[in-house]
Amino acid sequence: MKALSSVSNWASGLRIGTRLSLGFGVVLLFTLVVGAAGIGGMSRLEDRVTDNTAKLGFAQSLSRALNEQEKGLLNLMLASDAKHSEEILTAIKYQVGQYGDMKNGLDETLGLSKPTEREAKIVAMIHSREQAAAPLVAKVISLVGADNAQGALMALQADVKPALLRWQADIDELVSIQQRLNDAAVVATQREYNWLRNFSLVCIGLAVIFGVLIA
Repeated sequence: MKALSSVSNWASGLRIGTRLSLGFGVVLLFTLVVGAAGIGGMSRLEDRVTDNTAKLGFAQSLSRALNEQEKGLLNLMLASDAKHSEEILTAIKYQVGQYGDMKNGLDETLGLSKPTEREAKIVAMIHSREQAAAPLVAKVISLVGADNAQGALMALQADVKPALLRWQADIDELVSIQQRLNDAAVVATQREYNWLRNFSLVCIGLAVIFGVLIA
């Protein structure tokens, strides 16, 4: 109270024009502070939520595309004729393309902000799994094309299926990591929102008090 009284006494000794200028200046200063804090806070909140949501979506899409590829390979073993096999191969190639698009999107999103150590490690492992599985899948498709159904089935069970399971397990781990990061981002966003709200209310209150005392 003494401090407020001192400000009031000091301001009362100033000319009216000076007091009005100071009053508007104080209000303007607090307005700029609140505006800068709000804009900066909203930008951080948007980046945090958008990036994590995008990474989670890409990870889930990778999982779906790989599942569809595995289903396609199993269906290829049961194809009734050459036309049916061609249709299944077209579907598999489409899912391979979808996987590639989602992988590129994930890599691009990760490049926008530094990924965590766990993110970087699991993504590198997923890419490694893809490179290891690709020739095995191509071998199965080649055996089917050569009408060697028995050889294709053996290769699928012995080599491709275990490789796909390891690949899928790593993608599932990535999904789990992104889900946890997304949950943490929601909590951090709520905490920062509360801080920005309280900070804004304090600044508005101070602007009113000092503006009234001075003007």
